[in-house]
Amino acid sequence: MNNDKIRILHIAHRITGKADGVFKHLIMLFSLLDKQKFEQFLIYSDDLENVNSFISSLNIKVYPLPELNKKFPLIALGKIYGIVKKQKIDIIHTHLVKPYLIAGLLNFSLKKKLIFNYHGAFIEEKFYNSFEMKILKKIHDFIINNNLVNMWIFPSKKLAQDIMNEYHLKINYKCYYNGYFNIDQSFFKDDSELLDNLNKLKRKYFLVGIIGRIDKWKRIDIALEVLRNLLDNGLHTVFVFIGDGENIKEMKNYALQLGIEKNALFFDFIPYISNKLSVFDLILITSEKEGFPLVIWEAMYNSVPIVSSDIGGIREILIKEKCGYVYPLYDIKACVEIITELFLNREILIQLGKNGRKALEEKYNSKNFKEFFEKLYCDLLNE
Repeated sequence: MNNDKIRILHIAHRITGKADGVFKHLIMLFSLLDKQKFEQFLIYSDDLENVNSFISSLNIKVYPLPELNKKFPLIALGKIYGIVKKQKIDIIHTHLVKPYLIAGLLNFSLKKKLIFNYHGAFIEEKFYNSFEMKILKKIHDFIINNNLVNMWIFPSKKLAQDIMNEYHLKINYKCYYNGYFNIDQSFFKDDSELLDNLNKLKRKYFLVGIIGRIDKWKRIDIALEVLRNLLDNGLHTVFVFIGDGENIKEMKNYALQLGIEKNALFFDFIPYISNKLSVFDLILITSEKEGFPLVIWEAMYNSVPIVSSDIGGIREILIKEKCGYVYPLYDIKACVEIITELFLNREILIQLGKNGRKALEEKYNSKNFKEFFEKLYCDLLNE
C-alpha cells in the first residue's frame, strides 16, 4: 500500500455519462468508498466535459484517453503503464472487454492485482468480426494461462454461473448486487414541464417506461411490436422511450410504419429520471443482451414493477423478490399477456412495486455495496 491508502485505477471503455450503467456503477464506487482508506483514479476512452466535470466534482483524478478507441492502441498501452507507475497503483479494476485485455497484457510486466468487472458483454460476434475475435481470444487465453487476472466479478449469481459455463472459465470470481444510489440531482437541471406532461398522460393512459440507450441489442423493435399488440387489444397504453443511442431514428421510423407513433414517445437522455420513475406504471426491458440493468434497481427504488426478457441475471431478482415478471426472449405474445394482466389487475401491480422497494431497502442497499467492494480490495492486497 502507498500513503496508507489502497490506490485503485479504474479503466473503462466508452462511458458517456448518460444512460450508461458502467458510469453509474463508477459513481457509486467513487461516492461510497471510504476516502480515508482508498484513493481512486479513472482512465476512460473519451474526453467528455460532462464526464470530466462530474467525476472531478467527486475528487477523483480523471485521465481521458481517446487513444483507447484505436484498433491497436499501442499509445494507450504506454500511457496506462506510465499512469500506473506514477500513481503507484495497487489494484487495476477494469470495466468492459478492451480495458481488461489491455491491462491483462500490461500486467505481465506490472504484476498488479487485476479485476475484470463483467457488465454484460465479452468477446462476442455481435461486437467483433471473426479476425478480431480470434486475436482477442488469444489475448484472453494468454491472460488466463499466465494468471494475470486475479478476479472476475459479476452483478448477480445467475449471470456469473451462465458466463463461467459459457466460456469454460476456471478462475476466481465473486458476485455483488449494485442496488440503488441516489446521485446528487442538484448537478442536473430538472425539467418539471416534462414531468408534468408525463403525469397528465398517466391519468389517461397506462404509462410504460423503456429507459436506457437505444442500441440494436436493446431490441426496441420488440417493444414497439408489443405496444402495437396492446393497442390492437384496446389497452390505452403509451410507451415512453428515454435514452440516446444509434438506433433512435430507425426506431422512430418503425413506430411510424406500425402506425403507433402517437403512443410511442421518444426522449433523449434525461439525467434526473432515475429517481422520478414513479411517473410510470411499469418499466419494460426487451434486450437480447444484458448484465444486470441498473434501471431495475431504480424502478425498485421508485416502487415500480418490471417486465423483462429473461436474460442475464434479471430473473434472479424479479422472481426471487416478486417485484416483476420475465418472459422468454423474443416472445412478444408472452410479453403482451403479462402487461395485459398487470393493466387489468392494479392491486398486483402495486404489490409488485411495494415488494421491490422493500427488498431494495433490506437487501440491496448502498451499505452492502460499499462493504462488498471495500472487502474485495482489502482481501486482494492481503492475499
